[in-house]
Amino acid sequence: GKWWGGYYGWRWPHGFVTIIEPLTNACMNAVLLTGDISQLDLARQQLDANWALRQECEGHWLVPYKHVDAGWTDYRRPAPKYPIYLWIISMADEDLERINRIPKDHDWNEVIVPTVSGADKKTGRDTKHYIGNTQPWFQYIRGCNPEYPQ
Repeated sequence: GKWWGGYYGWRWPHGFVTIIEPLTNACMNAVLLTGDISQLDLARQQLDANWALRQECEGHWLVPYKHVDAGWTDYRRPAPKYPIYLWIISMADEDLERINRIPKDHDWNEVIVPTVSGADKKTGRDTKHYIGNTQPWFQYIRGCNPEYPQ
Protein backbone atom coordinates (compact mmCIF):
# COMPACT_ATOMS: atom_id res chain seq x y z
CA GLY A 1 0.00 0.00 0.00
CA LYS A 2 0.85 3.63 -0.27
CA TRP A 3 1.05 5.91 2.77
CA TRP A 4 -1.39 8.33 1.18
CA GLY A 5 -3.84 5.80 -0.25
CA GLY A 6 -6.44 3.53 1.14
CA TYR A 7 -10.06 3.98 1.93
CA TYR A 8 -10.71 7.51 3.21
CA GLY A 9 -7.08 8.47 2.55
CA TRP A 10 -5.51 11.36 0.69
CA ARG A 11 -6.79 10.07 -2.66
CA TRP A 12 -10.40 9.82 -1.49
CA PRO A 13 -12.69 12.37 -3.23
CA HIS A 14 -12.74 14.61 -0.15
CA GLY A 15 -9.02 14.15 0.56
CA PHE A 16 -7.83 16.58 3.22
CA VAL A 17 -11.34 17.11 4.59
CA THR A 18 -11.59 13.38 5.33
CA ILE A 19 -8.38 13.65 7.32
CA ILE A 20 -8.58 17.01 9.10
CA GLU A 21 -12.25 16.97 10.13
CA PRO A 22 -12.18 13.76 12.21
CA LEU A 23 -8.69 14.60 13.46
CA THR A 24 -9.84 18.02 14.68
CA ASN A 25 -12.90 16.51 16.35
CA ALA A 26 -10.81 13.80 18.03
CA CYS A 27 -8.27 16.31 19.34
CA MET A 28 -10.97 18.62 20.70
CA ASN A 29 -12.69 15.68 22.41
CA ALA A 30 -9.37 14.63 23.93
CA VAL A 31 -9.01 18.12 25.43
CA LEU A 32 -12.52 17.92 26.86
CA LEU A 33 -11.79 14.51 28.39
CA THR A 34 -8.34 15.28 29.78
CA GLY A 35 -8.14 19.05 30.18
CA ASP A 36 -4.77 18.84 28.40
CA ILE A 37 -4.65 21.51 25.70
CA SER A 38 -1.61 19.85 24.11
CA GLN A 39 -4.05 17.26 22.76
CA LEU A 40 -4.67 19.78 19.95
CA ASP A 41 -1.08 19.44 18.73
CA LEU A 42 -1.76 16.62 16.28
CA ALA A 43 -4.41 18.66 14.45
CA ARG A 44 -2.19 21.74 14.61
CA GLN A 45 0.69 19.81 13.06
CA GLN A 46 -1.52 18.57 10.24
CA LEU A 47 -2.81 22.08 9.50
CA ASP A 48 0.75 23.43 9.54
CA ALA A 49 2.04 20.64 7.27
CA ASN A 50 -0.79 21.26 4.81
CA TRP A 51 -0.14 25.02 4.90
CA ALA A 52 3.57 24.42 4.24
CA LEU A 53 2.58 22.76 0.94
CA ARG A 54 0.60 25.80 -0.22
CA GLN A 55 0.99 27.32 -3.65
CA GLU A 56 0.02 30.72 -4.96
CA CYS A 57 -2.31 30.66 -7.95
CA GLU A 58 -3.80 33.82 -9.47
CA GLY A 59 -3.22 35.76 -6.26
CA HIS A 60 -4.74 33.12 -3.96
CA TRP A 61 -3.06 30.76 -1.53
CA LEU A 62 -4.14 27.19 -2.22
CA VAL A 63 -3.39 24.04 -0.23
CA PRO A 64 -3.44 20.44 -1.49
CA TYR A 65 -6.48 18.34 -0.77
CA LYS A 66 -5.26 15.11 -2.42
CA HIS A 67 -2.15 13.05 -3.01
CA VAL A 68 -1.78 10.62 -5.92
CA ASP A 69 1.12 8.79 -7.60
CA ALA A 70 2.18 12.06 -9.26
CA GLY A 71 2.28 13.91 -5.91
CA TRP A 72 0.16 16.59 -4.25
CA THR A 73 -2.85 17.77 -6.23
CA ASP A 74 -6.37 19.23 -6.02
CA TYR A 75 -5.20 22.57 -4.64
CA ARG A 76 -8.02 24.61 -3.07
CA ARG A 77 -8.41 27.56 -0.76
CA PRO A 78 -7.80 26.56 2.85
CA ALA A 79 -10.85 26.16 5.07
CA PRO A 80 -10.70 28.52 8.07
CA LYS A 81 -13.18 26.52 10.12
CA TYR A 82 -10.64 23.96 11.36
CA PRO A 83 -8.21 26.45 12.94
CA ILE A 84 -11.26 28.35 14.23
CA TYR A 85 -12.44 25.19 15.99
CA LEU A 86 -9.01 24.76 17.59
CA TRP A 87 -8.91 28.39 18.70
CA ILE A 88 -12.38 28.10 20.25
CA ILE A 89 -11.04 25.35 22.50
CA SER A 90 -7.61 26.84 23.20
CA MET A 91 -7.99 30.63 22.83
CA ALA A 92 -4.24 30.42 22.09
CA ASP A 93 -2.43 33.02 20.01
CA GLU A 94 -0.83 30.27 17.94
CA ASP A 95 -4.28 29.08 16.82
CA LEU A 96 -5.39 32.64 16.12
CA GLU A 97 -2.31 33.00 13.91
CA ARG A 98 -3.40 29.90 11.97
CA ILE A 99 -6.73 31.61 11.31
CA ASN A 100 -5.23 34.97 10.42
CA ARG A 101 -2.84 33.52 7.83
CA ILE A 102 -5.80 32.36 5.73
CA PRO A 103 -6.86 35.09 3.29
CA LYS A 104 -10.51 36.01 3.57
CA ASP A 105 -12.26 35.16 0.31
CA HIS A 106 -15.58 36.66 1.40
CA ASP A 107 -16.97 38.98 4.09
CA TRP A 108 -16.52 37.04 7.32
CA ASN A 109 -19.24 39.15 8.96
CA GLU A 110 -21.91 38.13 6.45
CA VAL A 111 -24.42 35.68 7.92
CA ILE A 112 -26.15 33.33 5.49
CA VAL A 113 -29.02 30.91 5.87
CA PRO A 114 -27.74 27.67 4.32
CA THR A 115 -30.18 26.07 1.90
CA VAL A 116 -28.03 23.06 1.02
CA SER A 117 -25.77 20.70 2.93
CA GLY A 118 -22.44 20.73 1.12
CA ALA A 119 -20.95 23.06 -1.45
CA ASP A 120 -23.41 25.91 -1.97
CA LYS A 121 -23.09 27.03 -5.58
CA LYS A 122 -24.89 30.33 -4.86
CA THR A 123 -22.62 31.49 -2.04
CA GLY A 124 -19.50 29.48 -2.81
CA ARG A 125 -19.40 28.34 0.81
CA ASP A 126 -19.25 24.88 2.28
CA THR A 127 -22.37 24.40 4.37
CA LYS A 128 -21.99 20.75 5.33
CA HIS A 129 -24.77 19.82 7.75
CA TYR A 130 -26.12 23.35 7.14
CA ILE A 131 -23.28 24.86 9.16
CA GLY A 132 -22.38 27.97 7.20
CA ASN A 133 -21.65 30.70 9.71
CA THR A 134 -18.48 29.67 11.51
CA GLN A 135 -16.58 32.76 10.36
CA PRO A 136 -19.32 35.31 11.24
CA TRP A 137 -19.69 33.71 14.69
CA PHE A 138 -15.89 33.78 15.14
CA GLN A 139 -15.92 37.47 14.25
CA TYR A 140 -18.78 38.06 16.71
CA ILE A 141 -17.10 36.43 19.71
CA ARG A 142 -13.97 38.48 18.98
CA GLY A 143 -16.02 41.69 19.04
CA CYS A 144 -15.69 42.28 15.28
CA ASN A 145 -19.27 41.52 14.22
CA PRO A 146 -21.77 43.31 16.49
CA GLU A 147 -24.61 42.69 14.01
CA TYR A 148 -24.42 38.91 14.39
CA PRO A 149 -27.95 37.55 15.06
CA GLN A 150 -28.72 36.76 18.67
